[in-house]
Amino acid sequence: MYRFLTRFTLIAFALTLFPLLAGAQQDVLTITNDRVGINEESPETMLHLYDDGGAAKVLVEDDQSGGYLAMFEMRRASGDLGFRLASGSNTIDFNNVGGEFRINIGSSPQELELQADGDLKISGSLLANNGADPFPDYVFAPGYELLPLDELAEFVARERHLPGVMSAEDVAEAGSVNVNRLQVQTLEKVEELSLYVIRQHEVIAAQGDTIRRLEERLAALEGQ
Repeated sequence: MYRFLTRFTLIAFALTLFPLLAGAQQDVLTITNDRVGINEESPETMLHLYDDGGAAKVLVEDDQSGGYLAMFEMRRASGDLGFRLASGSNTIDFNNVGGEFRINIGSSPQELELQADGDLKISGSLLANNGADPFPDYVFAPGYELLPLDELAEFVARERHLPGVMSAEDVAEAGSVNVNRLQVQTLEKVEELSLYVIRQHEVIAAQGDTIRRLEERLAALEGQ
């Protein structure tokens, strides 16, 4: 009786999603061993769709608008849950593991994990397209105008942040931080700091030469 009801439910489900219209092929729908095949004579799962024309896809469409609607839902009583995209032996798994979203790529998975508290964890490197923000090696180009230290001190005292870097007010107003742009801005300030250090070193070295010459003259005078 249970198997009959299960099979009947599957048939009703299949016919609801895929109604047989006048003129449709008669061998498109296969029901066997509580499994439904659409254009598949030996379905491997409860619902197996097959197309040999390179256009296999499933469309779920709702003609209403407004509000939230979960168009696709997978559910189980307990344990982890996921679905897989497979192209030959290459696989990508999207998983719900203990309420956290994880993506596993390949048989020896490189994992991306979005934790429940909003933290993102990856097992590899994070690569970003720099986009419209040029890499700041222009700081070392001839003719780059480095802000004098006294003007920099005035700016920091007045604005409470470095020039060319977003302020706390900017971040609060935007509600987020462009991490890629912040990295570029930070590198620009590190390169500018390197120029400041080099210039300070040149000044200190020149002062050291002056002091050495003065000491030599003083020693010569004391020796007379």
